Amino acid sequence: MKLSGVKHVGLMAASLRFTICSWKRGCAFRWREHKIQHQILFNGARGSMLQAKPGVYRKQPLYFGGSGMDCVPQSCTMWEYTRNAIESSLFKQWLKNIQTETGLLANGAMSLRQVLIQDVDMFGMRLGFLKFKADIIDKETGQKVPGIVFARGPAVAVLILLDSEDETYAVLTEQVRVPVGRLILELPAGMLDDDQGDFAGTAVREVEEETGIHLNVHDMVDLTAFLDSSTGARVFPSPGGCDEEISLFLYRGHVSKEKIQQLRGKETGLRDHGELIKVHVVPYDKLWRATADAKAVCAIALYEMAKRDGLLPSSMS
Repeated sequence: MKLSGVKHVGLMAASLRFTICSWKRGCAFRWREHKIQHQILFNGARGSMLQAKPGVYRKQPLYFGGSGMDCVPQSCTMWEYTRNAIESSLFKQWLKNIQTETGLLANGAMSLRQVLIQDVDMFGMRLGFLKFKADIIDKETGQKVPGIVFARGPAVAVLILLDSEDETYAVLTEQVRVPVGRLILELPAGMLDDDQGDFAGTAVREVEEETGIHLNVHDMVDLTAFLDSSTGARVFPSPGGCDEEISLFLYRGHVSKEKIQQLRGKETGLRDHGELIKVHVVPYDKLWRATADAKAVCAIALYEMAKRDGLLPSSMS
C-alpha cells in the first residue's frame, strides 16, 4: 500500500514502529518487526467518545485502512484511546502471533490489509479488553477470512484436589457470569494482570482470592506444559473469536473433613470489585458431570492422561 502526499510525524511504541500522518489527509500507522512491514491506514473517526462510568468507555469505531475518508479526531481523549489500543500488550501480542513460525503470515499465503479498532474497556488506567476486526486476505482466492477479534489475553485456572480420608474432592467456585446469563460452577481462575507472564504466581493469587486457600507455587504442576510444543502449551477455549489462552494447573493436598466442611458454601471474592463468589466442594469422580466449565473439563482430561502416562509426580497421582 502506498501513500502519496502525506505528511508524517513519528511515534515510538516499544518494538513496533508507528508513523502518524497529518489529520486532514488520512492517517497511517506503519509497524515493522522481524523484517515484515505492513502499512495500516488510519482513516476515520466518527462520533464522540463518552465516559459512561469510571473505567468503561463508549465510542464509535476507529478505522485503520481503507480509503476516501478524512480522519477527524474528536478530542485529545480520542487520541489517547487510539494509543491505548495500538500500544497495548494485547494488540502487540496479536501482531507478534501472526508473524511467528506458525502464524498466519508465516508462509506468505495470507496478507494483512487493515485493522478496525472497534472498542476498548479500561480497567482503571490499564486496558483490559480490546475488540477489533482484521482484514486477513487469502492470496490464492483473494477472499477475506473471518477476522473479528475479542482480545483479553492470557489467563490461568487451577484444578484443586483435596484428599480427605478415603475421598478426593475438587474445589469449584460459583460465579455470576453475565455473558451466558447464568451462575456457573467453575475452576478458580483469573486473567494475568500484567505483561510479566507470571502464570503460576497469578494462579496462586487467584486461588487465594476466590477460595481463601493459600497455595505454594512449588506445589503446583502445569498440566498444559504436557501438551506438544507446537500447541504453545496453552489451551484456547474459543479461538474462532477470542485470543484468550489458558494455562491449567494442578494442586493436590491432604486436608481434614472439618476443612472440607468449612469450605462448603464459603463466600469469597473481591467484593469491592463486584466478585460475588461461593465455594463448592464436590467429589472428584463426579466433577466431570457437575460443571459445564470448559476449563474444568480440559483440566480433567489433561490430569487423567498425564496420570495414565506416568508424567505426574507420585504425590499428585
